[in-house]
Amino acid sequence: MVLGLLIAAGFYGLLWGVTAVIGRTQVRAAVLRRLKDTVGAGHRREPQIDVWTNAPAALLIVVHYRLQFAPVDARGAREVHVWILGMHVRVHTTGMWIS
Repeated sequence: MVLGLLIAAGFYGLLWGVTAVIGRTQVRAAVLRRLKDTVGAGHRREPQIDVWTNAPAALLIVVHYRLQFAPVDARGAREVHVWILGMHVRVHTTGMWIS
């Protein structure tokens, strides 16, 4: 029983580590590419785009992004993605804000 729990905990930790190292990078790159392709079209200047990611659990990635168009024109959001070994799906977007 204890050995089974240790094996399960080790597998979960390994999966979480892979998510934190590889999954975060893949999802961040995909979100950055999507934002660059869709956001700058309606503005004269290309915005400054900041994207932060974290992995609070295995296979779960939270993305925060901010688009800065001018000193007082910014917007951003938080998205939750499920990452499954190379593929990801955005399951929730929250916290849309505009200043």
